[in-house]
Amino acid sequence: MKNLFLLIFISISVSIYSQDLLTLDQAIALGLKNNYSILVAENNAAMAKNNNIPGNAGMLPQVNLYANGNTAMNKTHQDYSTGNVVDKSGVKTDALNYGAALSWTLFDGFNMFVSYDKLKVLEDIGEVNSKIAIETTVSSIILSYYDVVRQKELAKNIKDAIKVYEEKVTLAEKKYNLGSGSRLDFLQARVDLNVQKSTLIKQNTNLANAKTNLNQVIARNEELDFNVLDSISLTYKPSLDELKTSTIQQNTVLQLSERNIKIARLGLRQLQAQRYPTLGVGFAYSSTRSENAAGFIIQSQNVAIGPSFTINYNLFNGSVLNHNIRNAKLNIENYNFMYEDIKLQVSSNLLKAFRTFQTDLEALKLIEENSTLAKETLDVALERYRLGASSALDLSVAQQSYEGAQNTVILARYDTKVAETELMRLNGQLIKGK
Repeated sequence: MKNLFLLIFISISVSIYSQDLLTLDQAIALGLKNNYSILVAENNAAMAKNNNIPGNAGMLPQVNLYANGNTAMNKTHQDYSTGNVVDKSGVKTDALNYGAALSWTLFDGFNMFVSYDKLKVLEDIGEVNSKIAIETTVSSIILSYYDVVRQKELAKNIKDAIKVYEEKVTLAEKKYNLGSGSRLDFLQARVDLNVQKSTLIKQNTNLANAKTNLNQVIARNEELDFNVLDSISLTYKPSLDELKTSTIQQNTVLQLSERNIKIARLGLRQLQAQRYPTLGVGFAYSSTRSENAAGFIIQSQNVAIGPSFTINYNLFNGSVLNHNIRNAKLNIENYNFMYEDIKLQVSSNLLKAFRTFQTDLEALKLIEENSTLAKETLDVALERYRLGASSALDLSVAQQSYEGAQNTVILARYDTKVAETELMRLNGQLIKGK
């Protein structure tokens, strides 16, 4: 029975801890669900998809119903050649007209087909813009999440340092009481301990602010507290040759630029379609009924039904069309120039990001090695101080060296993560599988 209660207690404790723990995947999932920039981009993409129908391109017929009527009270005076005279007042006149009409453009220089292609590209642009918004948000979530990890690790380092400082105070006090140490060393040890405690207070504020920033990015209550993982992971290890090939294909900014070129080319084709005649057909039904109590014809009704067609061909419009076509061709050139410029920027940023990432990885190895050496040095210095074989100053130097080395490792891992994230963003890898 005692073992059963222990098992239940452990299970409850693990459950509570897991509820408080926020993983990076969970943070990204929340951000993709709640972030307002993504929601706006997704709605815009949905609207572009909704617009992509043949009717918006003018490919389908239109059917309209219409009706109008009026009633009036008239005063009528009519003299006829026969000698008859009609002189009435308060005469009521009723008129009613209604019908249905179908119109369908059969040919407009292929403009309707070009318009339909344009709607498809606009739908693609909506999707690419949504991807860009997601990439930006995911990048921000990753950096904000690991900033919380960074601040947490820095706080942990200070807590670990405080333990050493507390032991140093205890040892200095014992030595002072035994007469083997000076009061100056004891007082300095307490000063150093208080400095560390003060630093921890400030660092806890930095940690709380980092959590608030992450809560804001994933669009949830900014005061909500949570726990994060204990280390910054580095898993992306691409080759430069692979990056050069895949980035040109997968970079979302380049994909958007490509689609802008397509839109410009379709715009030119729409203008060129205006050089052709427009042919339309229709079919109409109409009925007209009128009543006049004072006229020669008291009641009249007319029904009309039949097909119709229209042909429209512009012969000259002041060379406006030619002018617009020349501008459209220049616009295509501009979008091609912009694409090449963006491509050059992306390639340049990719190379710089790759170099930064590789440099950070190499530097991180040396920094982690220094941290290990600094820890060994501190252990030796602390033991020698216990035995009275070294001074408080020697221990302080070893402490400061180790603290600096530990903090440098954390900062270096975060900087490397920043470089890794930028490299993945440029290569279109951030939202794969998301």
